[in-house]
Amino acid sequence: MCGIAGEVAVSARAEPDAAARVGCMIAAMIHRGPDDVGYRTGEGAALGMCRLSIIDVAGGAQPISTANGRYHIVYNGECYGVDSLRRQLASRGCVFLTQTDTEVVLNAFVEFGPKGLERLNGMFSLAIWDAKERELFLARDRLGIKPLFLWQSHDRLVFSSTLGAIRAHPNFSGTIDPEAVELFLSVKFVTAPRTILREVRKLPAGHWARWSQGKLTIKQWWDVPLVPNRKECDLEEVAEKVTALLTDATGQRLVSERPVGLCLSGGIDSGLLASALADLGGESVETFSLGFAENSYDESGVAARVAKHLGLRHHILKATMDAERDFVQIMDHYDEPVGDSSGMALFVLSRLIAKHVTVVLSGTGGDELFGGYLRYVGSRMARFARYLPGLEYIPALLKLLGRDESKTGWRGKLARLTEVVGVPPIESYQRFLSPTSPNLDRQLRTPDFRRALGGFCAGQIFAEKFNHAGRNPDTSLLTRLMYTDMKTVLVDDYLVKEDRMTMAHSIEGRVPFLDHRLVELAYSLPDGFKIRGLQTKRILRTLANKRLPTEVVHAPKQGFEIPAARWLRGPLSERLRQTLDSANAHIFEYVERRVVTRMMHEHQSEQADHARALWSLLTLETWLNTSPDANRNCHS
Repeated sequence: MCGIAGEVAVSARAEPDAAARVGCMIAAMIHRGPDDVGYRTGEGAALGMCRLSIIDVAGGAQPISTANGRYHIVYNGECYGVDSLRRQLASRGCVFLTQTDTEVVLNAFVEFGPKGLERLNGMFSLAIWDAKERELFLARDRLGIKPLFLWQSHDRLVFSSTLGAIRAHPNFSGTIDPEAVELFLSVKFVTAPRTILREVRKLPAGHWARWSQGKLTIKQWWDVPLVPNRKECDLEEVAEKVTALLTDATGQRLVSERPVGLCLSGGIDSGLLASALADLGGESVETFSLGFAENSYDESGVAARVAKHLGLRHHILKATMDAERDFVQIMDHYDEPVGDSSGMALFVLSRLIAKHVTVVLSGTGGDELFGGYLRYVGSRMARFARYLPGLEYIPALLKLLGRDESKTGWRGKLARLTEVVGVPPIESYQRFLSPTSPNLDRQLRTPDFRRALGGFCAGQIFAEKFNHAGRNPDTSLLTRLMYTDMKTVLVDDYLVKEDRMTMAHSIEGRVPFLDHRLVELAYSLPDGFKIRGLQTKRILRTLANKRLPTEVVHAPKQGFEIPAARWLRGPLSERLRQTLDSANAHIFEYVERRVVTRMMHEHQSEQADHARALWSLLTLETWLNTSPDANRNCHS
């Protein structure tokens, strides 16, 4: 696991400052790879990396070159089960000097070109420099588990694992992208290929790029398979296939020369990973959960019972945090605005886990594959919910009952459902993602910002993904919603959180559910194996019934979250006030001050719960306030 960076120029002449510029980028993300750094310069290219040593700790320093010195790779990630591919390549004459998967990946490209990517199973972003042809090849894994940012400037291309590293390049100058700001305000993150800065783009998941003679070509090499769902298949038979694949995917992700652990919540997904560990005889793999003082947010007791049930060694790590200090550090590690407050919980858990292990597994991806979100149920029901008797009385009833800021928060979820009644599915889906209600959302933007957008709205991005998935008329509504999730929320919110918060503490996060074989199986299954009525993740619940305590199987989905609403009235209330009440706040270029002031007053006086929106606004202003690019605004 590493941070990678580099720059390549059209001219082959040596540039003595290129290595220093790449060195600045590497220094900005040294936490991603504190064990080693390495560079290579020549032919107008400079490559750099910082390494977190996991496989072939002694001999896996990068960049790695082919035996003939033509190709050179810097690589961030892990590919699993590469021994058979290594043997195949050796039989074709490839010479291996290390035991790393990095060298296998390099030689797979040399032998098969971009098609070599299809032979890999894992998470990665990579750059391969062909010194003879002076071409740079870049690629990102199927699901976008590992990040890759690109900046083209005149006669050169710069790449990096983080946006912050590109901003550390001495020649970089950026401007805020208004469309990215609109995306953030609408859904709390920025979708690929955009970043918060106009000049920098993300290489999308499952894509490769080739830079040659100043021209950048980008192509998709993998997509979620949108085949017609199997109509006739047996639930128990498919459940066994899911079990076998999940166990194999988990076993492959245990290969490491450093200690491995598992983030164990009280949910089904991580519970099934724990069950797979038990089947694999992984008693040496320790499990960890985070204990909160707020009872409704604390799942550590359930997690401990799961570990005991399966005979695994478990640690309950108490959530010791300084909300003010941790918030600032988290924003720094995200390096572009992400309004997902649960990042704080993962940041703190990773900090504690780092004292025990260097590699950690998590259940990320289970919901996206097997239908685990309320937004799937709500978006499917929205068109028909208007016919439910008594629906018009629900808002008044919820107002009478008052706010519910517990983790399960059924009143808030019911309120969200009433907002989408009669709304088209993709619009309903986006409203579930929005941090604000439709009415508040309409009031929030300033007139100048609306004009700067020129008609752009976040819904266009989600509609594009949704419509792409619907090109085949046999593709179900649920599959289209899940595909949209995989291409937006998963890759640009949840996996960003997974990568940045673990790497902040020099931990490698691995996600067995996102093994592409399991993804392809999940997308072939009938909708009824995922959601039936109001029951989500049906097939995983079938497995859990056989393997986990009953209380886990039937517990409502909670998610790994923090009590954000309370913290914004408590330990973060002063930061909120100072940040969003400031006369010099950059955010008011985009949103109406009077609306934000009203939201803060209503939240602090407990008249309303605006935690999702206020956390997002606090996140954006914190980023803008610490960014030199904020002064080059979207209207200039």
